[in-house]
Amino acid sequence: MATMANMSVRERVIEVVKRTAEALQASRTHADDTQAAADALRAACDSVGISPQDFDGAIASDTDLQMLKETAIREAVAGSTDPGPHGAVSRESMSGKPGDLTKSRTNQTP
Repeated sequence: MATMANMSVRERVIEVVKRTAEALQASRTHADDTQAAADALRAACDSVGISPQDFDGAIASDTDLQMLKETAIREAVAGSTDPGPHGAVSRESMSGKPGDLTKSRTNQTP
């Protein structure tokens, strides 16, 4: 990755969105906690070296960046949709019973 000084405004905005989403996900922020989202965004802007006003201006002038920001933040606060433990893919046997590996894995009948 290029150094922060060599990054374009668009690249900085993308990096801010990425860092904001990572911070929100790590802190397990709830969707209705707008202050936490604002704080994470401000901290990401500071770390990347772009002012919040320049960030907002870039977002307002580019619909792709708007969508990226909205989607990344929504996904970060929504969490995993996987019902398994720790947000990981469940590893059940095909019969639906943990540890029951007696059913064939080929020639499945509907």
